[in-house]
Amino acid sequence: MLPTPRRTNQPEQLKAALLAAAMDLLVDSGFQSVTLEAVARKAKVSKGGLLHHFRNKGALLDALTQLLFDQFHEKYELAVQQEPPGAVQHLRAFVRVCFAMLDARPARALGLLNLFWPSCTAQCERLLSGLVLQDAPDARLGARMLLVRLAGEGFWYANMQGFYDLTEQRRILLCDELLRMCDDLE
Repeated sequence: MLPTPRRTNQPEQLKAALLAAAMDLLVDSGFQSVTLEAVARKAKVSKGGLLHHFRNKGALLDALTQLLFDQFHEKYELAVQQEPPGAVQHLRAFVRVCFAMLDARPARALGLLNLFWPSCTAQCERLLSGLVLQDAPDARLGARMLLVRLAGEGFWYANMQGFYDLTEQRRILLCDELLRMCDDLE
């Protein structure tokens, strides 16, 4: 039997709780575990309460995708503002964001959505293609800039998966090395 649904006069808080429940299920149990029933149960609301905010599973996953991308964009825009203007401003910001996203749960959720949810994959492709367009028009320099991006993404992915047990000092050294590579491109 489902717990008594909680009523709230704060729909944004309920939406946030539903998205958090969906992310928890996704990260802890995999993509197939994210059902409307499971999300409602985890958030302690009725399925009808969930459907009031998200008309179907697709709308829920799209909202979760958007939330995760919004978080990335927020960090990225802040990082861009903190970098000095120049040819590698956006590249340096991207590297910093890849190394700053150390909370593996949102990163893992984004990674899983990218693998299993087509609209997330499309949004990720648009994002990364747009970032590459900011790189140098010169083919050789653009290729070197893309290598730095790929290294940053590789760190993000390895951190998300927990592949390496890196100390904070080691992470800082790796980030600094990629930032030096950026500076060598100017």
